[in-house]
Amino acid sequence: MKGFDPELFLDIAKKIWNDKNFNLEGRLRTAISRSYYAAFLKSFLKLQSLGDSFQDDQRIHKIVRDKLQKRKKSNIASKLNTLFDNRVKADYKPYAKVDLSLYQQSVKLAENIINQIDEL
Repeated sequence: MKGFDPELFLDIAKKIWNDKNFNLEGRLRTAISRSYYAAFLKSFLKLQSLGDSFQDDQRIHKIVRDKLQKRKKSNIASKLNTLFDNRVKADYKPYAKVDLSLYQQSVKLAENIINQIDEL
């Protein structure tokens, strides 16, 4: 059974950013969030394919970063943490400044993580 390809979230992030039918800030916030989930799910699935199991859904985001650290991939874990912080800002902090540079940083980090994760 083939599941959802998380890289599609990055495609969605880029497409929604370019869709002028939606409010600018809404596009930025949604694109930042989807960029994070593209990288997070790609990392999660890779770790799972290597035999890691995940029991605690409440802490899954931190557990994925911790497992990357244990596999000596602190650079990926650090980038994923930055993306996580960007997503929290975009999703949960309506008064926080969310701008083009944060979107660009998020997409770049997600692309970088996606490219590096297969090296595990």
